[in-house]
Amino acid sequence: MLNWSLLAERRILAAMERGEFDNLPGQGQPLRWRENPLVPPEWRLAFDLLERAGLAPEWILRDAEIRAEIAALERKRERERLWMEERREALAAMSPEEAAAERERLRRVQKHTLEQVRFQVEKLNRKIADWNLIVPIVWLQRLPLDPGAVEAALQAAWGNLEETR
Repeated sequence: MLNWSLLAERRILAAMERGEFDNLPGQGQPLRWRENPLVPPEWRLAFDLLERAGLAPEWILRDAEIRAEIAALERKRERERLWMEERREALAAMSPEEAAAERERLRRVQKHTLEQVRFQVEKLNRKIADWNLIVPIVWLQRLPLDPGAVEAALQAAWGNLEETR
């Protein structure tokens, strides 16, 4: 009967003598081995290998994408608030006729922006629903965004156009 561990040991030693393990990343350094208590024991080796390779499981990549899109929506709201402040200042310097025309134009822009944001929220909620199906830990699932709350936050950031003049 063949002793597999002895055979493997001999092949490893022969490869070491030929220098096949020289110049490998991390050579001469201790192995990084951290136990992640959130990862089931049977998945820990796979997660560690993925992490060392600079990769991540699909559900983690999708979570990062969802977080980035939520942050982008928040940045958009802040940009819209700043933009509307600038437009209010410009309205204050306009004649009543110019201001009325500009308010109408701003309402059209706001309507278009709200439609875009609604579409983004719907798309993001579909991603969240898909992500909830693949996340391996139930308590990590996300609630969908409330389209009404997102819209209300955007409208609050804009304020009331009629308050100017």
